[in-house]
Amino acid sequence: MPGKVNPVIVESLTMVVARVVGNDATVGFAQTGSLLPCIALHSLNNSLAFGVTQGWTWQIPLLMVVSLAILTLILTPIVRRAALAVP
Repeated sequence: MPGKVNPVIVESLTMVVARVVGNDATVGFAQTGSLLPCIALHSLNNSLAFGVTQGWTWQIPLLMVVSLAILTLILTPIVRRAALAVP
């Protein structure tokens, strides 16, 4: 049947994308010793994806800035507490 998508191709592409994301998280953790940069990148990616699916234009950068600000407000006390606990 013309136009039919083989599900094996979609599944293999999903595995490749998961591998790339995993490698990126591994390198990020190795470089910084923390997963916080990966969390921030994930927040930006979710903001972008949500804005695109909603058909937004100028609201997407605003949503990205707001998501990073919220992430900063949440993680700043946690990071400070962890820094004080390290001898």
